[in-house]
Amino acid sequence: MDWNDENSSVVVKPSNTR
Repeated sequence: MDWNDENSSVVVKPSNTR
């Protein structure tokens, strides 16, 4: 579940995004 991160192609990242 990626929002609008630089890596929109990524899936569920650590609390590194938002």
